[in-house]
Amino acid sequence: MKPRQAFAAILMLASALVPGCQQARRVGGIDSEQEQHFSEIGPVVEAEIEKGSFPGAVVFVGRGDDILYWEAFGAEVIEP
Repeated sequence: MKPRQAFAAILMLASALVPGCQQARRVGGIDSEQEQHFSEIGPVVEAEIEKGSFPGAVVFVGRGDDILYWEAFGAEVIEP
């Protein structure tokens, strides 16, 4: 899978999970159902990094002023 296709796949996955964030909201955090959905993002991103689709990624999901999910994966610095 090309990096651009992998990125598009991750964006599609994240956008599919975001509507679930709007159903239930806990002030100051997320509920267990949302946490379960967000926990599914990590393995997908890590698998694409291992395949070499891209060296790293930052996944950020927010709603309004709230950060619902934010995690960095892979390499912080790449030396050519």
